[in-house]
Amino acid sequence: MGMILTFDVGTTSMKCCVFDEAFRMVTTATTEYKIVTSRNRVEADPELYWQGLCSGIKAVLSRGVRPEQLDAVAFTTQGETMITLDENNRPVMPALVWLDERAGTQAKQLTDAIGAEQVFRTTGLPALTGAAPIAKLKWMMDQPELEKKVKKILLLEDYLIYRLSGVFATEQSLVCSTGYYNIVQHCYEKRYLALAGTDETILPEVFPCGTVVGRVTEEAAEKTCLKAGTAVVCTAMDQTTSAVGAGNVEPELVSETTGTCLTVAATTKELHFETGNTLQYYTHFDGNYLALAYNPTAAILMKWFKDSFLSDSAPYQKSGENPYQYMSRLAATVPVGCDGVLLLPHFAGKLMPTANEAMRGVFTGIGLDTTTGHFIRAIMEGVGFMLKENLELMQEAGIELRQIRLIGGGAKDRLWCQIKANILGCPVETMENEESTSLGAAILARKALDQSLCVPELCREFVRMHAKLTPEENEVKIYQQIYPNYLLLNQVMDSFYEITASKS
Repeated sequence: MGMILTFDVGTTSMKCCVFDEAFRMVTTATTEYKIVTSRNRVEADPELYWQGLCSGIKAVLSRGVRPEQLDAVAFTTQGETMITLDENNRPVMPALVWLDERAGTQAKQLTDAIGAEQVFRTTGLPALTGAAPIAKLKWMMDQPELEKKVKKILLLEDYLIYRLSGVFATEQSLVCSTGYYNIVQHCYEKRYLALAGTDETILPEVFPCGTVVGRVTEEAAEKTCLKAGTAVVCTAMDQTTSAVGAGNVEPELVSETTGTCLTVAATTKELHFETGNTLQYYTHFDGNYLALAYNPTAAILMKWFKDSFLSDSAPYQKSGENPYQYMSRLAATVPVGCDGVLLLPHFAGKLMPTANEAMRGVFTGIGLDTTTGHFIRAIMEGVGFMLKENLELMQEAGIELRQIRLIGGGAKDRLWCQIKANILGCPVETMENEESTSLGAAILARKALDQSLCVPELCREFVRMHAKLTPEENEVKIYQQIYPNYLLLNQVMDSFYEITASKS
């Protein structure tokens, strides 16, 4: 049994990892690329993704991994980023990155034609926004010049698979967030595509998560230094592989990612459409579903604070510490509850439990005695309160929660993890392998190569816990008193930003 090469393709970088037969990481390399933003448009040159893939492969091969040792190349990517091809299979325009919201008008037109409730009950999307691929698809088809040129619509994983294997393929967890895939019937929704001005012939074939869809071509082998004939595997979108890599493959398990955004994912066998809340549903790797609650800003707030207020400070420069370790140390000097300083962490709008794109972040309770450490700890606590609110949203939908596993950049900070345990009033677990997304992709790839394997059994054997943090009784009581203040602040500022947005 050989190794698995995985690609976790994010918004501004991709991580290339090699796993051995025991799912131990042999080596890893990260390549970065630039996205271009302008107002509500976010684009990238499709060729940059391919160049990043080639660079990542060459980097790991330079560290002693041989092409013949690789059993498969597996992909997991961001959802919703779209690449359009012409009749010669060349990009028509820049990739429309998932953050791109140019199609707001088309999203409203489609919602009016379909009905918001029907959209939710068929696609699992609480609402269609200008970022939804189906809205962008209609935006393209509404322009005669583009409509004539566009012959194939691919998501980012699909595009890289095509470049390696020459095969047009996608998988069911990636395509489920597009707005044109029916997660109940597990097929493209022909009526929605027709309303967007096209049909399913423009889209790739849909395969189950964890499927060998092709082999590395001779041309791709020459450009990447891979061995021709190596299996190319579609695994699942990044949220799904992240859940798999955290062992979140059975009901009552929850994985929480404090990364750029906050994402909470729970495995469920049923779609809870009747509850009236705003959870989003993705198809899981095995026919179950992932219920997701998320908000746009979480650990990125630490980066924002570091870049805006800390990087040039003399005390930090004198410390010689890693910036995030330094920030955590300052936060640890501040008492639980931050002496009344409270953060509302919605710096780029709020999506759940109720959506308000106009919402912005708020610090309150600031006094003349407020220190740098107060602001940092307030960020940690504010994200913790947001997590608690999202977990309550899941419980209201009837989803049972037994274990909570923390992943993402925020899980590397022990203080932050302990704060979450205290706010939630229950134990939380961190993972031994911090690259849960890549690990999940490797597990699904191994399953694709050997159908006799069972993903839950692989997870039980190879997904290992690093630490279990139990709540501290005194701190739990303090946070129980503060949490209603967080909810009240959320409610007041929600109304405030709705009013100010209506006047602008």
